[in-house]
Amino acid sequence: RMCLRHESFSSLSRGDLWGRTGLTWVPMSRLPSVSLPFPGGARPTDSPGTSRRSTTDSRQFSLGHSDSMSETSKAKLRILLASSPYGGSLHEKLVEYLQEQHADDVEVEDLGILPTYYEAAYKAGQAIDRASGKGLPDRAILCSSRGQGVAIVANKFKRVYATMVRDVEDAVSARSADHSNVLCLGARVTTFEDAQEAVEAWLKTSPGENWAETLREQILGAPAAIQGLDFASPLD
Repeated sequence: RMCLRHESFSSLSRGDLWGRTGLTWVPMSRLPSVSLPFPGGARPTDSPGTSRRSTTDSRQFSLGHSDSMSETSKAKLRILLASSPYGGSLHEKLVEYLQEQHADDVEVEDLGILPTYYEAAYKAGQAIDRASGKGLPDRAILCSSRGQGVAIVANKFKRVYATMVRDVEDAVSARSADHSNVLCLGARVTTFEDAQEAVEAWLKTSPGENWAETLREQILGAPAAIQGLDFASPLD
């Protein structure tokens, strides 16, 4: 039997919960009966491609890093940005925004607008994989048409956790529940304003943040557990 309890979602089906929260289903025997605080509030019910600013979350974030990664107290967080031609405009705006608004705490590295989405994802994904292997908290932001293809390619790297997001709620969940170190944005489905807010939330949320302790331990241990899984194809 599988079980996930949350007082705000008691009337939703399992499929709705999966789609709206991105939470992982775990055996009932491993999950005590607790109420879990979901970060970010309820998802707005608006149409794709329109502004999806969260009106339910007024929390102020503070820049933080993963508990599982080494960090230097005064070192800047390195953010790499790359894009396909279809995400170029959003990419350039985000590079400028980060350079202006986070000059004191973020080191921006612009990898440029690459000819294809997979070249952009490969270049950024490889850099993050190498950095993560050295215990560095570097992250990357990828822009393309819809953010899906770049996420697929970047996730081919062992230490990359690339997530496609559209708003603040997605970004908070991607970091707090899924250790996202590569943020993927779609210029055709996300406005610059929403992308800006999503980036801020993603930068300032830590893995395990605002989760009940029983789930927090599982979340923080997930990367090591995933690394121990055998993903080899039976045909290899």
